[in-house]
This record gives sequence, structure tokens and C-alpha cells, in this order.
Amino acid sequence: MRYLMITALALTFFIQEARAQEIEITPMVGYVARNDLRFIEGKMEVNDLLNFGASFSFPSSNDNGRFDFLLANSFTRAIWHESPDYADLISEKNYSMNVTYFQLSYTIQTEFQRDYFLYFGPSLGLVNYNISKSEVENMPRFSIGAQTGVKMHFNHMLGVRANCHMILPVFMGSGKHFRGITEETGVNSYLNVNATTFPVNFLFDVGLILRFPTRW
Repeated sequence: MRYLMITALALTFFIQEARAQEIEITPMVGYVARNDLRFIEGKMEVNDLLNFGASFSFPSSNDNGRFDFLLANSFTRAIWHESPDYADLISEKNYSMNVTYFQLSYTIQTEFQRDYFLYFGPSLGLVNYNISKSEVENMPRFSIGAQTGVKMHFNHMLGVRANCHMILPVFMGSGKHFRGITEETGVNSYLNVNATTFPVNFLFDVGLILRFPTRW
């Protein structure tokens, strides 16, 4: 599922990029505010340390519309708080975790002052929770959301951008915990939520816009 999603996002990006008359590439740095990941076995508190990535923006057939592709990674610290009914189920309580975002947005932007733009629009993509402990599987999740922000262009090549993404990974499960041992991978642990949940992630970041005019 995750490979299909990444492939679809990449194909969409490159197809649109080939048609683009002006591409904006924005290296970005920022911070992510998020709520806890809740399971029937307990909850995982995730605290952001640093987020960095890049945004790729290119025109659509609508003069005011643009496609944005976000690739970002958060370095986080996760702390596991177990439920009393599942005490000592998982021995390790603290994790280093990378959270990677692949998000495609369609935004409408409006010039509210010369060279100043406001934009907003919906998004969809994939969020992958990569936990440092080998016995805990990665958790890729489909995500929906929206983004908004402002741009200021200094000239036809440079600008700055302040951006906010709201990203909602979709967690679906039956409320099970599985722990098994195999010869190939050793001990494996799986956690599933007992219902569909949408943990909220707010990505706040700023970056320098690099503009590259192109032709057909």
C-alpha cells in the first residue's frame, strides 16, 4: 500500500512538473505539534525535536491554482504509557522515532499585496512512523489534511514562505496486540487501535523559495 501511494504521488509530481512553466523549490525547517497516538494497550506520547524538508510547487491549468508536494521528516522522541490492563506488555518505554511525510496539495493562491500571496487548499498523502527499536514495526498510514500559508517574492528568482500543514494520519485497527518470534527477524511487536482515529499533526515551517522558470 505505501509503495503504491508513494509511486502515485511521485508520478503526479513529475507529470505536472514536465508541464510547468514555473517551478518553486523551497527547503524548509520547522516544528511539528501533534497529539498522542492512542491504542487500547495505552498511548504513545510523541514530542518533536526538529522537522526539515522541502516543498515543490508547480502551476496547474488554473492561473491561481498550484500543486504542492511536501517531503518532510521529523526527528521525535516517543514515550509509551501503557494501560493498566496491559501492564508490562512492552518492556521498552522510550523510543527515538522518525516521522516522514509525503503530502500532495492543491492550493489556490491570491495576491493580496504586490508580491505577497496567501494560499490554502486540501491535501492527501502518506505518513510513516519509523521507530528505532527493531522489534517494533514501521507504521505507514494514509493521511488527509490541508495547508495554508503566505509567500513573499523578492524578485523573479527568490522569495520566502511561511507554511502550516494540518495532517491527519488514518489509524484503523481491531484492538489487538501481537508479539511473535521468527528465525529471520527475531521478536516482532504490533499495536493496533480499537477504532478509526485521526491524530492531528500541525507542521509549522519557513523556508527560502527558489524559482525556476521553464518552457514547454
